[in-house]
Amino acid sequence: MLKFLHITAVIGLALSILLMYLDNYFSPLSLYILGLVYLFIGWSEHKAQSKSYKLYLIVGLLITVITFLGEFISGYILFKANNF
Repeated sequence: MLKFLHITAVIGLALSILLMYLDNYFSPLSLYILGLVYLFIGWSEHKAQSKSYKLYLIVGLLITVITFLGEFISGYILFKANNF
């Protein structure tokens, strides 16, 4: 299961980088899902008593929070700019 999640994370990272150049609309969504995958890897590693679980949890939280806040702030700014 963990091997599948690691492969999914690598494919998700490549897809996110590709989408940054091709379509900027779906890139944050793929990054958010990538952050959730890293959180799930960290949780699975924590249950397996691995020492690297903190790294995966921190990276997952960082990606998820930055993507969520970035989309919220940019959406709010675009909403305000269109109302003037």
